[in-house]
Amino acid sequence: MQSGAYSRFKNDSHFTHNEFERLYIKWMHDSIYKVIADNVIVFKEDGNYKGFISVKFREIFSEIGLIAVDEKSRGKGIGKGLLDYVNNLTLDKGLYEIQVTTQFENTTAMNLYAKAGYNIISKKYMYHLWN
Repeated sequence: MQSGAYSRFKNDSHFTHNEFERLYIKWMHDSIYKVIADNVIVFKEDGNYKGFISVKFREIFSEIGLIAVDEKSRGKGIGKGLLDYVNNLTLDKGLYEIQVTTQFENTTAMNLYAKAGYNIISKKYMYHLWN
């Protein structure tokens, strides 16, 4: 659930009754079982999961779906290592671009991507329309 701390779904007051949690559980399930991701890479240390990243290989680029590092393990290079791993997988596939979408308010992720050499190529505003 830490990967969704800044999610627009978590921050939408219309999402009650654990919809955010159910959505993220489904997202992880569908990533692990290769419905929406081609790979989920996990970092495990001392028998504990410390981080993960999901990636989908498109025709001309790779796309990062979710990335998370346990808040107690942040600042130790795990996120950078996961991104480096995806960089290598992308090159192995003959692709030279990686795209990722995140919330602009998620400064932790934005800083991680910037340190890893990622650039902002566009900003999009997404809204939920409730009737």
